[in-house]
Amino acid sequence: MSKPVRIGIIEVSAQWIPYAIHDLARRHLRRGKQLSDNLLKEKRVYVTCQTDDDLDYILGYAGEDNLVIGTDYGHSDNASEIEALRKIRNEGKITARVIDKILDDNARALYAL
Repeated sequence: MSKPVRIGIIEVSAQWIPYAIHDLARRHLRRGKQLSDNLLKEKRVYVTCQTDDDLDYILGYAGEDNLVIGTDYGHSDNASEIEALRKIRNEGKITARVIDKILDDNARALYAL
């Protein structure tokens, strides 16, 4: 039995998602089609987000099942976010349940853990 393909877009922030979804929706409308509200989930696309992304806004476009945290632990440059897990929990902009999905559940789904 074959396993479904999952796509991970890693090493970028998730700030581009609202633009891309909005643009795709417009293109679909011009062709008389409707873009799915759950596009990333249906296509099994996961995107890493950063702690300084506007997650509350992005979640409106991406949904809560396809964002994973990007920390760059292995790098020693300004993209490294050693306190990422603590920082995202302490901000208080999104619910604890959604934070748990971003920090744990979604990564497990992406990597089939």
